Amino acid sequence: MGGTYSLECNKIAREIWTWCIQRNIWVTAISLPGKENVDADRESRTFNDNTESSLKGNIFHSIVETYGTPSIDLFASRINRKVSRYVSWRPGPEAQFVDAFSCSWSQEHFDAFPPFSLILRCLKKIEMEERVGIIIVPIIRFLKGVFESRPAMPRYTAV
Repeated sequence: MGGTYSLECNKIAREIWTWCIQRNIWVTAISLPGKENVDADRESRTFNDNTESSLKGNIFHSIVETYGTPSIDLFASRINRKVSRYVSWRPGPEAQFVDAFSCSWSQEHFDAFPPFSLILRCLKKIEMEERVGIIIVPIIRFLKGVFESRPAMPRYTAV
């Protein structure tokens, strides 16, 4: 028997275990050596620069001067985070959480620079949790007429 290195991961594992027991689901965890777990091992070592978009430092500092320093970066990685606490889209050793939508934003002064496809979902979560934070979204005038429906621009200019 071993121990745990992460209390947060242990807490999540216990929640999953309890959820499964309540539904009569049997879960088995195994450990595979890297040579037998080829796909996961390769993915964990592969760096994909296409997923690492980031604001330029001077632009981020300008935003922080106006709106304050965020407590957590919601769509980041170890490489592109702007503050020490961040939420990643994949597990990472320093990530506070995995998947920004799986955690509450209610106690955070966050900054979010979501992928284009998640902007509306972010705005809905901000509205639902009645939060104020920093969200970076492009104003896309060149896509006018591409979308069937979209929220009116003034509604979110102050979010």
